[in-house]
Amino acid sequence: MNASVVRPLIAIFLMQSVITMAIYALPVIIPAAAKDLGIDPESVGFYVAIVYGVSMFTGLLVGDLIRRMGASGVFVMLVTMAGIGTLALLFQTPLAAIAAAIFYGIASGPMNPTGSHILSRVTPEQHRSFIFSLKQCSTPAGGMLAGAVLPPLMLAWNWKLAVLVIPVAGLILIALSPIGRMGKRETHVEAAAFSLTDTLSSVVHVMRDSAIRSITIAGVCLAGAQMGLATYLVVYLWREVGLSEAAAGLVFSALHLSGITSRIILGFFADRLANARLILAALCGVLSLALIGAGQFESGWSLGMIYAVVIAAGATANGWVGLFYAELARLSPRGKVAETAGASQFFSSVGLVFGPILFGGLLALTSSYQLTLGVFSGFIAVVCVYLLSVKPPSDRSN
Repeated sequence: MNASVVRPLIAIFLMQSVITMAIYALPVIIPAAAKDLGIDPESVGFYVAIVYGVSMFTGLLVGDLIRRMGASGVFVMLVTMAGIGTLALLFQTPLAAIAAAIFYGIASGPMNPTGSHILSRVTPEQHRSFIFSLKQCSTPAGGMLAGAVLPPLMLAWNWKLAVLVIPVAGLILIALSPIGRMGKRETHVEAAAFSLTDTLSSVVHVMRDSAIRSITIAGVCLAGAQMGLATYLVVYLWREVGLSEAAAGLVFSALHLSGITSRIILGFFADRLANARLILAALCGVLSLALIGAGQFESGWSLGMIYAVVIAAGATANGWVGLFYAELARLSPRGKVAETAGASQFFSSVGLVFGPILFGGLLALTSSYQLTLGVFSGFIAVVCVYLLSVKPPSDRSN
């Protein structure tokens, strides 16, 4: 861990945290903001789906964006888009919420592949899983910040003033971004038009390569469970379990804080056990049980028991992403880490898009969080068996 790794890692961590905080802002503020925005609290899944629907396609552009703007320039653009999206919410209409979701999607798509591109150039191979897991701690950190910071500010002022902390933080990070030295300086920035052929070739490669394909399919299902739970947890705890908005926000923070801890621990052991696939399968097994437990929540449950189940869910539902990107970096062709990550993310974004939609649809049909969470538990159990059945690939050194 020297300066060539630490400085870009910190810069990436902070920028991705602010971007993710912006994305999670709407699910957290929805109890207070729904009336002003003119939307129903249970419709929040639709807006989160827009975020990741847009991100599916913007993530595919990451290779061209890096060549044209440089990795540091891409991150500045993404933080700017997140800030604009948050400001759009202040117009307080359903259309404003849709516009915010679109800007968040633009910010989200290239975020992880760009970070992978930067760190793959400076990270020693034997520490790849750990460093990538540290990087991916930024996304649960953003969720934790949204749950811990926004509800108290809403109580002190109102939701409109509360969300302004996001663009303010973004401006500070943009001003400080040169200090981060996010990878080696780009020696040449291409001004050529975006290449649809190159983009599609990366997508095809992900589907043809059996090792990358299996990780990608697992990512689709895990992402769906992760985002479905995160999108509806605050509403569930508020409406069905009877927690206050502030208490539900703190439980939401615990979901993401446990993910941070989990990613660090899992990244550390993955480098030593050299079997990220087996660890991902184990996470699926625990997550399946945690989702069943979450479906049993009711007003008689102690807050400690609720925290215990949510922490278990967060450690698994949020814990897999660092291993996912580290494994993609290990399996990708030489010099194609960003493109492979962007293409695989395109498919895993299907889970991010349809996870909230499926959760909301099942909830509308059954009016039962218990049944809905049970269905998601079943999906993840199948993923666990699938990962165990796939033959581990040989290492492909970049």
